[in-house]
Amino acid sequence: MSSRLPLEILDYIVDFLDDEPQALKDCCLVAKSRVPRARKHLFSEIKIVSLTALNAWWKVFPDSGISPGYRAHSLHLSSIDVISLVVVGGPGWIQPFFSVVRLKMRSVYETPGSYTSSQFFKLICSLPLLDDLDIEVYWTGNDDGPVFKLRASPPLTGSLSVSLVEGIEYFARGLPALPNGFHFRKVVCTWDFEEDLLWIMALMEGCYNTLEYVEMKRDRHSSSTLVDLSKATKFKEVAFGSTNLISPGSPTRSTL
Repeated sequence: MSSRLPLEILDYIVDFLDDEPQALKDCCLVAKSRVPRARKHLFSEIKIVSLTALNAWWKVFPDSGISPGYRAHSLHLSSIDVISLVVVGGPGWIQPFFSVVRLKMRSVYETPGSYTSSQFFKLICSLPLLDDLDIEVYWTGNDDGPVFKLRASPPLTGSLSVSLVEGIEYFARGLPALPNGFHFRKVVCTWDFEEDLLWIMALMEGCYNTLEYVEMKRDRHSSSTLVDLSKATKFKEVAFGSTNLISPGSPTRSTL
């Protein structure tokens, strides 16, 4: 027997189950009309942890035109093999996830990725709605130069979290070369070497008009230094020197 409730009310009820995956799966079995709304939440965040998982995804959804990947707002790649394959594969691999606004890549304790800077940033440009970028990988700097032939790049107006083993220079050089630049409001950086500070400073200067919050950590085991820039209108002074940061809009010195 069909429900007498309006479709809008039923969709509203399903929305309350956004963090209950089993209940959402049950909704798909109750009625065909519940499937689209349930899938919206089931596939809002996709995590691919291995090549086996990636191959399984493409086996089940070989046609990107009908793939539920377009429902994903968050994409998490957590294996260097997966990251390398997706990055080298370029837009063709990432096309089903064109609605992603948050991209996370995590593989810092594995071997270096076998991809170049231009391949990495071309992948970034293939996600037109991307706002948040969370990168923690072992990147040794296979650098072929930030060559961009695309006319547009994503907004990049949310948060940037970056922790690159030996790769911060290539990341900091490539990001400003994006066609539309970057406009992050929040930046979280983990650095290992003194020279990394120069590149971190370059990243922050690249979005100083929009930056509201900075968190920095000397390495993956040290405490953080927080700098609230929400009331700052511009950088009055950013002096990294050896171990110090002067907070914009304030003479107070914070020790890293």
